[in-house]
Amino acid sequence: MIKEAYNHVINIIVFKRYSNLWIAIPLSFICIPFLCSYADSFVAPKDSIIFSILFEDVKTKNMVVPVITETIGILFYILFNVLDLITGLQASKWENLQKANPDKKWVKPERLYKTLWKLLGVLFMTALFTVLALLMEIFKSDSFFFWAVMWALVVFWIMAIGFDFYSCGENLERRYGSKPAIFAFWDKILNAFEKKAISKIDSL
Repeated sequence: MIKEAYNHVINIIVFKRYSNLWIAIPLSFICIPFLCSYADSFVAPKDSIIFSILFEDVKTKNMVVPVITETIGILFYILFNVLDLITGLQASKWENLQKANPDKKWVKPERLYKTLWKLLGVLFMTALFTVLALLMEIFKSDSFFFWAVMWALVVFWIMAIGFDFYSCGENLERRYGSKPAIFAFWDKILNAFEKKAISKIDSL
């Protein structure tokens, strides 16, 4: 099952010839300033011993931004992961009913476990980025490396959420025969980047 989690992380990165990655990169430059502006309003409680030790001689913003990023990422990812699971189950049920002899047990437990391990794989990967960013600030690492890790964290979250968003659209198409407009639009964007990647590969 650990292999399943690892494979899911790799699939997120290489999805549609890295088109998911190329979309996430420019979006990350929009998200990071927004996260920083939100973190600027955070004030560490002065009467807390834990906070006074944690934030001693460090930039409060640089400690808050990774935590805020991870929290927002988890909330959005779990939302789309649950939607993916629900739409996937609906599609599987519909496809089972179309069979001449529908199976009584159309829900396969291994698929549910697979979804759980995918979730854990993404959370583990992003938690590593978050802890690394925090440690870099605590130990006064170069700010370039701190923001490089933060950028990687934001990019990965966008890719993970985009991957599940795409999967929701695929499930809806299986169930209803077509995708809602927003999912079709996302497909067009991914396909455009994929074609661009293919043309680059061909030119090389």
